[in-house]
Amino acid sequence: MSDSGYPPVGDGRRSPGQRPHESEPGAAQVELRRVAQDPETLRPDAGAPTGSADRTGTLEQEMRGVRDQLRKLERVPGELRDLAATVGKLETLARWLEQRARRTAGADAATFEPDEQIRSLARTAEDGRAAGAHLLPGRERAALEATITAHEQADRRRDEHLDAAVTASARLVAAQFGTAAHDAAALAFARQRTEYQRCRDTADASRGPGERARAYLAADDAHRRAVSGRIDAGHKAESELGTRLRIQLAEAVNRTAILPSWFVAALGPGPPPGRAEPWTETAIGVLAYRAAYGVADPLSALGAEDPHSHATGYRAEWRTRLAAEIRQLTS
Repeated sequence: MSDSGYPPVGDGRRSPGQRPHESEPGAAQVELRRVAQDPETLRPDAGAPTGSADRTGTLEQEMRGVRDQLRKLERVPGELRDLAATVGKLETLARWLEQRARRTAGADAATFEPDEQIRSLARTAEDGRAAGAHLLPGRERAALEATITAHEQADRRRDEHLDAAVTASARLVAAQFGTAAHDAAALAFARQRTEYQRCRDTADASRGPGERARAYLAADDAHRRAVSGRIDAGHKAESELGTRLRIQLAEAVNRTAILPSWFVAALGPGPPPGRAEPWTETAIGVLAYRAAYGVADPLSALGAEDPHSHATGYRAEWRTRLAAEIRQLTS
C-alpha cells in the first residue's frame, strides 16, 4: 500500500491465474488511481504534467467506447422482440410441416363439420340476434329517457313558478298601496311572473321532443316484450354453442389431429406461442360463424361476403371483427 492509502498502480504485468481484466485496468482506471495517489496534480496552479494531453485523449476514447456500448444495449430489446417473432413463425411453420407429413401418412383428421345439434344451436342463436336487431341500443334509450326527463323537469319548474306568482299576487292585493310591504310584494310578483314565463316557454319547446321520445320508448318496450323469448333463447343457445365448439376444438388439438386447410390457412396449425387464449376464442368464433351461415368453403374460413348481410348488419359486423382478429393473430 502507498502512503495515500490506495494500492499502487503496478507495472501492468499479470500474476499467474489472474484474468486480463483483473490485472490490466483500463486507461480511465489508471488515471483515477494516479490522481488519488497524487491529488496535487488537480491544483489550478499545478503545472501540466508531462503527457497530460495523451491521458486526456485516452479518457475521451474510453468515454466514447462506453457510449457506443450503451447504444448497443439500447438496441437489444428490439432485437430480442424480432428474434421472438421469428422463432414463433418458425414454430408455426414446423407444426404446419408436421401436419402435412401426417396428412400424407393418413393420420387422423378433424373436419369441424357441424352436426345437427350444433347447426340447431347456431340457428337459434342467429334467430335471437335477428330478433334483437331492431331494438333500440342502450345509448339511444338513455338519450330518449334524458329527453323525457328534461321535459318533465321543465313542466315542474313552470308549475312551481306559477304557484309562486299566484302567492305573490295574493300578497300584493292584501298589502296597502304605497307601503313598503306593497312595494316588496309587487317586486316579488314581477320576478315570479318573469320566471314563470321563461319556464313556460322552455316547457313548451321541450313538449314535442319529449312526447316523441316517450312514444319511441313505448314502441321499443312493446317490441322488446314480443321478442324477449327469442332473444333469451338465442343467448342461451350461443353460450351452449360456444362451449361445444371449445370442447370440439380442444379435442382436435389435444389428439394432434390434422386440421382443415381453410382452418390452417386462416389460423395456422395451432396457437402461436403465448397466445393460446385469443387464438382459441377467434377459432371458436370462426367455427360458430361457419355453422350459423352454412359456410362450406374448403379454402376460406369465412367464405365469400354475403351481399344480403345488410338486412341486419350483424353478419357483416361479425365477419369484419373475425377478420381483424385473424390478422392480429397472424401479424
